[in-house]
Amino acid sequence: MATLLSFAYTLVVFVLVAGLHELGHFLVAKAAGVYAPKFSLGIGRTLWRRRWGETEYCISLLPFGGFVRLASRDDASAMATLEGGTSEQRTPEDADYDATALMPFGPNPVPRERTLEAQSLPVQLAVMSAGVAMNLLLGVVALAALASYYGRPIIPTRMIGGVRQVPGIGAAAAALRVGDTVIAVDGHAVTNWNDVISLIDRPDTAAIALTTQRGVIVLPRSVQSPAGGALELVPIGVRHRRATAMALEPFFAPVILRLAPDGAGARAGLAMGDSIVAVEQQPVRSWSEVRRQIERAPGRPIAMELVRRGGRLTLRVTPDSAIELDDATGQRILVGRLSVTLRPITIREELSAVEALTRGFSAALRLSASTACTMGRMLIGRTALSELSGPVAIAEQSATAARRGTVHVLGVLAFLTINVALFNLLPIPVLDGGQILMAIWEAARGRRFAPVVRERIMRAGLLIMIALFCLVMISDMWKALNPGA
Repeated sequence: MATLLSFAYTLVVFVLVAGLHELGHFLVAKAAGVYAPKFSLGIGRTLWRRRWGETEYCISLLPFGGFVRLASRDDASAMATLEGGTSEQRTPEDADYDATALMPFGPNPVPRERTLEAQSLPVQLAVMSAGVAMNLLLGVVALAALASYYGRPIIPTRMIGGVRQVPGIGAAAAALRVGDTVIAVDGHAVTNWNDVISLIDRPDTAAIALTTQRGVIVLPRSVQSPAGGALELVPIGVRHRRATAMALEPFFAPVILRLAPDGAGARAGLAMGDSIVAVEQQPVRSWSEVRRQIERAPGRPIAMELVRRGGRLTLRVTPDSAIELDDATGQRILVGRLSVTLRPITIREELSAVEALTRGFSAALRLSASTACTMGRMLIGRTALSELSGPVAIAEQSATAARRGTVHVLGVLAFLTINVALFNLLPIPVLDGGQILMAIWEAARGRRFAPVVRERIMRAGLLIMIALFCLVMISDMWKALNPGA
């Protein structure tokens, strides 16, 4: 039953992402008066078809994509096949032949004004970009649903648990201490950690004044730039206020709530309810201090002193090794991990529909920027193309999310649909980005490319896509066969 449910969720994810993309093209084309004889969910062999009005709707064997067939001047050439498949011309002997219909369902030729090329450039661009817009909209809705489900997390503490080392805010790291309780920021009283961060991370270029139990601590208007290690004073500005907000960590008591069964903590003998009081003979008061010690020791045994049921004991713990992206440098680094969960102190407030949509939109922007950055790193060779995930990896992630619950499927759905949207904007001829580039290029030169030129361009794009597909499939299979590699 669980396997069937996982398969169903996986299928829903693929169909939603591909179907809504094609639906975007279809709806905008229909609104513009472009003739659309075929709309298909999935690719490959047609399993089901039905014609309503001018369009034949199909469900095809493979749910990894879909297509909309739009009327084009190139319908008689090989371009028709390359740009989304053809619809077979009906003859009077066919049961679904319609003597009053346009080709391919009847004998009447498609009017020139109903082809995509006959539309103005803005209309063509709207049709071509509508699929991407629909994917982004789906991402916003999915992320808004997640925001609504989780609500607004409120951390009811004002105590600083740690200050991360972030370039450009050395003054903050030196001036603030673990255990400082923030009473006010720039003269504004705070009641929880959310207030602290929102007041620091505001569009203001003034110095940051934090009122704590030790008095007022002013983070100066200028800080030491990390560039080349030179002492260079630069305005603190919005960028450095945000960096300061990101560097401050709230206080979490180092008390273990749960452990992953196969994690380093469980293997070493840690137990639920353990309170960590020292690491490598260094006293610790907050989880931030513990985490930093663990991150510095991937695969290396460390001594951890605990309080368990009123007594003290010391365990040797060997953190697992994990590769993560360093927030400060953007580089991948090797860190240690225990795979434990702390006792949470976060409370949650419900969001209104407007707040949920706003948060969904903001999260979609951040995810889009992160995805675009990753794609850019791949294009310049700083990230391996093997990091791409193909259908096998996506299906596995969807199935894993399905086993964890519907809310996790929403996360996979949002991630996938935004990745699909941005991938489709790449300037590869068979993708939306390539089509948009060709349309603009043709408009600039005042005439269309010759059919043979368009066909060659599309074939080149198709070869690129086949090569990418083969690469991600090989990568997926390698990861599946070598999960520890």
